[in-house]
Amino acid sequence: MTRRAQIASRSAKRAQEDRPDWMIAVEGIVASTQDPEQMHRIKVIIPSMDESRVHDEWVTALVPWVGAPGYGPAHVPEVASEVLLFGRLGQKHTLFYLSRFNEDFPVPAAFADGSRGLNSDTVYKLLGELLILIVSQQQVDVKAPVVRLIGGNGECVRAEPGKVGFLGAQPASRQTLPPDAVDLETCKTLCNALKNLIAIKFGLGQ
Repeated sequence: MTRRAQIASRSAKRAQEDRPDWMIAVEGIVASTQDPEQMHRIKVIIPSMDESRVHDEWVTALVPWVGAPGYGPAHVPEVASEVLLFGRLGQKHTLFYLSRFNEDFPVPAAFADGSRGLNSDTVYKLLGELLILIVSQQQVDVKAPVVRLIGGNGECVRAEPGKVGFLGAQPASRQTLPPDAVDLETCKTLCNALKNLIAIKFGLGQ
């Protein structure tokens, strides 16, 4: 055991002896998320202490995992939502938080059927340096008014209700699928829009 671990162990033992309730969570209400260091810390009101006073210290988030520097989940709680506070070794100046649902911030109704998922009212980003893999044994549905696939050189496929646009690499200006490929010229335009795309299977239908 390292010296740091030994000191932490002794401190924990003393804290537990002095305060047998040191591991009990305390409810808090989010008062501010404007962390000047952008570490997703929050300031809270602790109703059991004072319902009108904002706690002086910034409270650090507990997260499911932390990756390499700059990698990991980012879930800032909503102002006025409820969190559970944990004090390191029972100390009030070193707090951590976890969010929780309550009657004012209920579980999303979209998951009342027992399904799992994420419902966000802000922009939600899923970022990956190498590969993002989605695997399904049945099908994958993407439901939105506009769906875009963006490659290294920009937008390459765009889907809107009733139509799909395939965008070629040359020329640089966007090429879209003609609405009615019924004559030679519109067929040529369609072929030119698709000729730089590789291994794409598609169907046309109304």
